[in-house]
Amino acid sequence: MPRPSPSVSAKALAEAWDVGGILAPPTHADPTFDLDDAYRVACDVARLRRAAGWRPAGWKVGFTHRDLWPALGIDRPILAPVYEETVTRAGPQDAEVVVAVGPRAALRLEVEVVFGYEAASRYGEPEWVSLGVELVDCHY
Repeated sequence: MPRPSPSVSAKALAEAWDVGGILAPPTHADPTFDLDDAYRVACDVARLRRAAGWRPAGWKVGFTHRDLWPALGIDRPILAPVYEETVTRAGPQDAEVVVAVGPRAALRLEVEVVFGYEAASRYGEPEWVSLGVELVDCHY
């Protein structure tokens, strides 16, 4: 079976995100699909989001727990962009933070380290680092 291009995979993933849909994992079409392939798809997803007007705010570092890497088929943490449209600020003064999630496929929470930068920040802050709680929606 031919390998789908990153652009085709990115479009399908972006559409699944919009409606909370489920996709067959890329490894079903290509068992050799790896982290480098995933980064190529992620770059195309980022291009689609920026074309739709999303504004980059920084980066997150995920999968930092090395004991999980073999089960996930990875050999290093992952980096992914964070967008202004998906960042919600919460501080010690906030008793409660409400986040609208819309249609989701398999929502769960993960703790991440997030790095932001001033050029894209609606908060006007210089570069920053924060412990983040990511609302993960896996579409596979």
